[in-house]
Amino acid sequence: EGCLNECSYCIVRLVKGELFSYPLEQIVASVKKDIESGCKEIWITSQDNASYGLENGKYHLPELLKEILNIKGNFFLRLGMMNPDNVLKILPELIEIYKHKKMFKFLHIPIQSGSNKILKSMNRNYNKKDIIKIVSAFKKQIPEITISTDIIVGFPGETEKDFQESIDIIKEIKPEILNISKFWPHEQTKASKLKQIPQKIKVSRATKLVKLHIDICNELQKPWLDKITRVFVDQKGFSNTWLARSNNYKLFAVQSREKLLGKTINVKVKKLMPHYLVSEVVC
Repeated sequence: EGCLNECSYCIVRLVKGELFSYPLEQIVASVKKDIESGCKEIWITSQDNASYGLENGKYHLPELLKEILNIKGNFFLRLGMMNPDNVLKILPELIEIYKHKKMFKFLHIPIQSGSNKILKSMNRNYNKKDIIKIVSAFKKQIPEITISTDIIVGFPGETEKDFQESIDIIKEIKPEILNISKFWPHEQTKASKLKQIPQKIKVSRATKLVKLHIDICNELQKPWLDKITRVFVDQKGFSNTWLARSNNYKLFAVQSREKLLGKTINVKVKKLMPHYLVSEVVC
């Protein structure tokens, strides 16, 4: 719970307080109990997973993940959002952990901006080279990994040049998942006192990013047509559709009248959509 960072636009620290890491033994015991009860998918989540244990001056996330992955049973582990500055401190060890067969190959690191000037104004403790270093290192050793990131458009002081740098970094890292936010000033934050950018400009920039991301996703989906993949069904979709994930966290919409929830099955991709793959069950 909580956060150690002091981003100029964020109220998490004001609302949640400073960082508090739940005891490792308590988390592992809870996960073990869930798996013994039949749970097949575990999510590790917080404001910044990479900072786990940092209030005591140590990065304990790798240790926690190893303990969970050593629990007996068939399950997948998904690690949630991590701030880039803390990922850098445990990068080699984290990549090795991600290679584990039980680990979803899903990396969520929020960029927020591709402009170093804006990142400094946001009081983010990293630059765009750090982002590229992290993504490149993961993709080099785990090419199939799914990248998720966040971008804020229209932060006070963001020029067209700054926004273009955000466009450029998205083109470079090609994330499968992109969460786009139009900046909104929260009271009691430093950024709320800065001169605001007109809403019309924010909407225009967000629209450009959405269009770019759809193009990127369409391109990334092409190799998957007619491909047969092993997936885990973890959610009910609309009508006779089930939602499933591959080991690298690709989203599949599986069409079937059978009850597939909780099952691991083989599917063949029949149709490509920007954000998911329409599939059918194969023997």
